[in-house]
Amino acid sequence: LAFMGSCLGLSRAQPETHFLNLDIGGGTTNLALGINGDVIRTGCLFAGARHFQFVPGTYRITALSSYAARLLKDLKIDRSIGDSLSPNELRSILDFYAELIEAAVCGDRSRLDHDPFRYHEQVPFTPPPDVASPVITLSGGVGELVYNQIRGEPLPATTAFGDLGIDLARRLIQSSVLSRHLRTAVPMNFGHATVYGLSLHGTEVSG
Repeated sequence: LAFMGSCLGLSRAQPETHFLNLDIGGGTTNLALGINGDVIRTGCLFAGARHFQFVPGTYRITALSSYAARLLKDLKIDRSIGDSLSPNELRSILDFYAELIEAAVCGDRSRLDHDPFRYHEQVPFTPPPDVASPVITLSGGVGELVYNQIRGEPLPATTAFGDLGIDLARRLIQSSVLSRHLRTAVPMNFGHATVYGLSLHGTEVSG
């Protein structure tokens, strides 16, 4: 649904080109690879904005998912609820999420099959061997923030939503793997994907 709501038009306009949509929300990053409007591969990572939750305007932790708690342990960051992340600790967490998504996009099993990456993979994404460099589009709450930034709109203040969404959006823009098509293949809905996909493609009526 996210693929349909995000990059269906782009995919059908370039029927020989593979498009990979990354739907990045609060708890997961869902990958959908398609060509000429048809999805042919999917996958899912436990990577999203709300595994870490904060007092808005700060990095003082108010909640951690089980995956966030495991990540802190794997990164040797001794923080728990009530503590505040330092800039270096925040950078390590954001780097991990960016590298996890990059590894999935590239099908890099040398990283995904080992800690700390394997704990955060729910459904493996296996790109076809003949698809080396699909056009990447984004959707979901974090995707929307990315496109807002690309379009020159100011991002909200520090942890305005009480999570990592704003910081993760900034980090993904810095990724040479994930950002290479952000300005040349822009979805019509600028990241508002799943609801559009459900509305437009969730029901088919015969006759």
